[in-house]
Amino acid sequence: GWCNVDRKGRFNAEEMMIAAYHNNHLVYAYRGRYNRNIDHEWSGGILLDPKVCVDHCKHHVGVPPAPSDDLARDIRVLGIAFDKVSPSNYRFNSDTICSFDNPRDCRWRDCYLPSSISSNEHDTQMTLAI
Repeated sequence: GWCNVDRKGRFNAEEMMIAAYHNNHLVYAYRGRYNRNIDHEWSGGILLDPKVCVDHCKHHVGVPPAPSDDLARDIRVLGIAFDKVSPSNYRFNSDTICSFDNPRDCRWRDCYLPSSISSNEHDTQMTLAI
């Protein structure tokens, strides 16, 4: 993976992917055209022309994850928060953190894990990779 590689554009990638895992089980994966902002700002996490590869969520199946720009205003949270309910509204909801004003656990709250993957539907281990 190249997540921690700077200047990703030099690899001339054409596509990128966002995948979410629970304890090494792939829960959802979406691919899209490579977003040239990936090295510069939060909007680089937006998949361009997203296509579903896998989506085992119980809710919001077929809705691609997208980053939230609220993070830029909240210095207490490091990283990017992703939303799987309203991916075109970059200031609403999140599948990784409930609120930027009150950053409590909300992992999988937009997705709800199926019982075949976890006995807990949400608020449990999550790894999200770009």
